[in-house]
Amino acid sequence: MKFHHTFRLLTVAAICALFLVTPRAQSADNGAAGQNRDAQSVLNQMRLKKWTKDLTLSAEQQKKVQALLDEEGKQIAKLEDQNLSPLDRSAKVGELHEGTYAKVKPLLSATQLETFEKILAKSAKPKKTKPAAESPKQ
Repeated sequence: MKFHHTFRLLTVAAICALFLVTPRAQSADNGAAGQNRDAQSVLNQMRLKKWTKDLTLSAEQQKKVQALLDEEGKQIAKLEDQNLSPLDRSAKVGELHEGTYAKVKPLLSATQLETFEKILAKSAKPKKTKPAAESPKQ
């Protein structure tokens, strides 16, 4: 139960960070890019901390995962220079995450990999939505 609560908090934090990272229309502020990188850095630190705890990563594994997350952050920052719709940007970020996950998996032991797969499966579950109101049959 505690894991589920922590995962929800991490998800909410990730969504909030995405709003911070989302490019603003006609932003002339040169500091905005730095703020977005800072938000991405915070998000990556949260991911590393959670994975370290849940997977009991060694110090060596943490360094390697941190390098992968840093590279992902740089690639996400490059997306800000592109004029992408929020939906396209979200899809590209998802692709980058999937690529990072694929690079993290070989670094893990069999037990860690099993746990990591469960974490990813839970985060990939479709959200429950209310069914659309059905039109009455005539």
